[in-house]
Amino acid sequence: MPKLDAIQILEHLQIRLKELEAGKEIPAKDIRALLTPAQLQQLNAAWAHQEQLRKLHRPRTEEDKQALGWTTKREVRIEVFKSAVDTAWKNLPAYLKEMQRQKEIKQTRVYFDTYGAAIEAQKNRSKSIMKH
Repeated sequence: MPKLDAIQILEHLQIRLKELEAGKEIPAKDIRALLTPAQLQQLNAAWAHQEQLRKLHRPRTEEDKQALGWTTKREVRIEVFKSAVDTAWKNLPAYLKEMQRQKEIKQTRVYFDTYGAAIEAQKNRSKSIMKH
């Protein structure tokens, strides 16, 4: 499977965030593919915190849950995905600048390879003309 670039990751993150907000389930492999190791750690830490809350407190009403800060696994994922989308947007200009730099390097390399081949061809022609 080809590696996704920053633009594709941003697009996929936004799609998956909309799916989460719509109540759809996202496969774990998609989560691992789209989030960075730090973001995955943030997701795991947030869920571990929620599990700890569930062990310590048993709220009776919805207001008690809100007061304690209980969230569902989907809500935890939504928070992390929103954070990942924000980070991706912040890093996009630097990524685009790097893409432009790589493109210019490739263009320069092609130019000099072609130029060098043309000079070499000219030298070979000159030698063949001088022999005759």
